[in-house]
Amino acid sequence: WSTDDAAVSDGSFTMPAQNVAFTGSWTLTDPAEYEVSYTYTGETPTNVANAPAVADYEYGSTVTVSTDPYTVGATVTDARGVWTFNGWSTDDAAVSDGSFTMPAQDVAFTGSWTLTKPAEYDVIYRYEGVVPDGAANAPASDSHEYGSTVIVSTDPYTAGATVTDVRGEWTFSGWETDDAEVSNGSFTMPAQDVAFTGSWTLTDAAEYKYTVIEHYENASGEEIDTEETFGTATFEE
Repeated sequence: WSTDDAAVSDGSFTMPAQNVAFTGSWTLTDPAEYEVSYTYTGETPTNVANAPAVADYEYGSTVTVSTDPYTVGATVTDARGVWTFNGWSTDDAAVSDGSFTMPAQDVAFTGSWTLTKPAEYDVIYRYEGVVPDGAANAPASDSHEYGSTVIVSTDPYTAGATVTDVRGEWTFSGWETDDAEVSNGSFTMPAQDVAFTGSWTLTDAAEYKYTVIEHYENASGEEIDTEETFGTATFEE
């Protein structure tokens, strides 16, 4: 306690002819420490560096927001494309010009990434197995961005379409793939090429007539008789 209203000596004073007001103050001699943490939220690049480690700071101290390993606008590329870092943000402290005064609580920063330039991959179509003569070419390959919605080609054929050649009528199986999950004729483009295959089945073989002529000869090699057999047969793959 201290006062300007009396002369204090060895903890006592003579009361003057006036009020004596004492004041006392406190000094924070051992500030408490709180944590500053950094965490990514949402989707992140597969090869992103770890967020900054948790660190302790004294209450009232000035803390600089981490710029290691990334600052706002930094980019990282993975199989899905180019990702841009949105920077660190928090509701636990008022950040100004990249720093803040440490409050009497932990401060949690979160950082997110946006896929700003998706990578492109090919969608490929090809026939496998026996193909009917005159069948149209499989659809041409084309490129699509990762994450985009792709409609499976229906040109020139959809499942159940038929083509007829000299061997009979062929039915198309439709386009199938193990590279993406197709639902209702479309799929979300993955971070890889997608190859579709389609096959044909001879569902109504053509029927043809045939004649077998057998020639009979004697011991001298002279033809003495012929016999004709008539029938029909269907083409087999």
